[in-house]
Amino acid sequence: MALYLVVVLSLFVVYNVVDGRSKIAEDGDPTLPHVGLEGALRKEDDDFNCVNIYKQLAFQHPSLKNHKIQLYPSFSKNSRRSSYFGKGCPPGKVPVQRIRRNHMRSENLTNAPFAKFHQLTNGYPGHHHATLDTVRNTTFRGAGSFMALYNPSVELFQFSMALIWLENGPPTELNSIAVGWAVHPRLYGDTLTRATAYWTADGYRKTGCYNAMCPGFVQVNPDHELGDGFDKMSIIGGEQRIVNFIVKQDKSTGHWWLLIGRRNTSLDLIIGYWPKEIFTHLANGASMVSYGGTTMASPNGISPPMGSGLLATKKFGRACFFLRIRIVNSMYEETDINANDMKTNCDTGPNCYSLLYEGYRKWLIPKGHYFTFGGPGGKCDAL
Repeated sequence: MALYLVVVLSLFVVYNVVDGRSKIAEDGDPTLPHVGLEGALRKEDDDFNCVNIYKQLAFQHPSLKNHKIQLYPSFSKNSRRSSYFGKGCPPGKVPVQRIRRNHMRSENLTNAPFAKFHQLTNGYPGHHHATLDTVRNTTFRGAGSFMALYNPSVELFQFSMALIWLENGPPTELNSIAVGWAVHPRLYGDTLTRATAYWTADGYRKTGCYNAMCPGFVQVNPDHELGDGFDKMSIIGGEQRIVNFIVKQDKSTGHWWLLIGRRNTSLDLIIGYWPKEIFTHLANGASMVSYGGTTMASPNGISPPMGSGLLATKKFGRACFFLRIRIVNSMYEETDINANDMKTNCDTGPNCYSLLYEGYRKWLIPKGHYFTFGGPGGKCDAL
C-alpha cells in the first residue's frame, strides 16, 4: 500500500519555447501562475499488513499499556482518516509496514548518523544537512510546509531526505520528531520516494525508530501510513508536485499528530500520532523547528544528491523547495514563519549542497515563505 496522496499537486509555470524545450521564468516574474492541486493515489498492498488497531506495535511501549486511542485530533475534526481512492484496511484495522529480511531492524537503522543533527553534533562523517532553523527562544506546538517531491538517485548505503524537525531537550535527552519524504534503500528495500518519519526521546541512544517500526507511533488511518510512496515526481524545469506535511500538538491531549495532505487543511489525511507519554521534553512543546534536507554518504565517502540534485537557485522549478512554511506558536495558532526568527544552516561547501531562503513570496500559490535547497553531493566531507 502506498501513500501517493491526494496531496500530489501539479504546478504550471510560465515558459518560453526554446529549441523545443521549456524555460522556467525568472524568480519574481509576476506572471507566474498559481499552483493547482489534484489527487492521485496508488496502493502497494504487498508492502503492508492490516492489523487490529488495538494490537499494533505502538502499545508494546511500556508507557502505553493503558493508552486510550484518540481517533481524531481535537484541532481538526473535519480532517479525514480515509481516502476517496483505492482499497484500505477493513473497519477496526490499520496498515503496518511489513518487515522483510532485507530491511534493517529499527535499532540498526542508522541511528548514529541520524542522531548527529543540529543540537547533537554537526559534522558527523558522511552526514550532511541544509536547513532553515528557528532561532527564537520560545515554545512551538507544531510546524508544517509544502515540499516539492523529487526522487534523487541514491545507492544502497546512502539516504536522501527532505524533512521538518521538531526538537526539545539537551543532547543526551533530546526529544525529536522528523517528518517528510525519504529515499532510503536499506530502510525500504527500494529507491522510491516515501513518506518517512523518525522519533527519539533520548538523543537517538535507545529510544525511537523510523515510522512505526518500534513501539510508539499510533496509526489511525485505515488507508495510508508512514512508508507509503508517491505516484509522481516533480520534473526539473517542468511540472512540480508538492505534498503538505503537518505535525501539530493537540492542546487537549498533548499528543503530536501527523497530517499529510492538500492546501485545504479540511482535506488533510490524518495518519496518526506520537503520544505525549513517550516523550519527556516534547510533552511540553518544541524549542526548535527546522526545515530542509539531510543526506548520508556511502562508506566510500560519496554523498548522494539532495532534493532535485541541483543547488539552490532563484529559478523556480529547478531546485527542490519548501513553500508556505508555517509554525504553530505557543498559543497553538498556525502562522507563517517570521524571517527575523530564522537562520540558514548548511554544513558543506557551496558546491555540494546549498539553501537559498527568499522570504515571503506572494506570486506563488499557496503563497508564503519559500526556500530552495539541494545539490549534487559528492565528496562533501572534503569540501
